[in-house]
Amino acid sequence: SDTLFAKVQQFPYGRFFRFYFYAAALLLPCYAYLGKLTKAPANVKKWEEIRAKRRYTYFDLPHD
Repeated sequence: SDTLFAKVQQFPYGRFFRFYFYAAALLLPCYAYLGKLTKAPANVKKWEEIRAKRRYTYFDLPHD
């Protein structure tokens, strides 16, 4: 029945943050690659078309 402060104080942070910077360095190129794919002009155009199909109000007439 430790207090929350005692639990936070006794938490083994070193074990979890030991490889944090290595993991961040390894994942940075992956995130950059995925970001480049998402912001590619072809992908942006594709999703603009997908979202354009959803642009309607409930007062519009039914459409195909």
